[in-house]
Amino acid sequence: MENNKTFLWYSIVIFTGLYNILLTIGLVILLIFIWPFEKDISNFLNLQGERLYLMIVMITGAIGSLIFTMKSFAQHFGANDFNIRWIWWYYLKPFLGSCLALIFYFLIRGGLLTSANSPDQINLYGIAALSSIAGMFTEQAINKLKNVFDTLFTKTEI
Repeated sequence: MENNKTFLWYSIVIFTGLYNILLTIGLVILLIFIWPFEKDISNFLNLQGERLYLMIVMITGAIGSLIFTMKSFAQHFGANDFNIRWIWWYYLKPFLGSCLALIFYFLIRGGLLTSANSPDQINLYGIAALSSIAGMFTEQAINKLKNVFDTLFTKTEI
């Protein structure tokens, strides 16, 4: 019975590590293929303008989360304190990072964090960097969004 439990535990751990590695590789390759290297901002998916930016934001947010999850995975596995109860965190964190990066992008495009309004004024490298940081530091990013929300919707005394 103990051998079956150990085999299952190691199988889940190996699958989780491979999942993180392969998802990262896949997202980096996709990012390279859609990145607008040419002035005309075209790519193999024929994404242009805002659709292209949204895709880049979501991919870089997921990559940022994957950097954090792989670091955490390696640390916990190496320290022999990997807890199987956290397994879903390793699978869901890239999606959380992707969605959170998207929210930050909307805040930027909406003018709440900057004044740039046209796609021509956007620094795509800056947006990709902010998106990956939002994905990498989701807890801090969520706290920042809470502060923005509290500032926007705080009742003022008259």
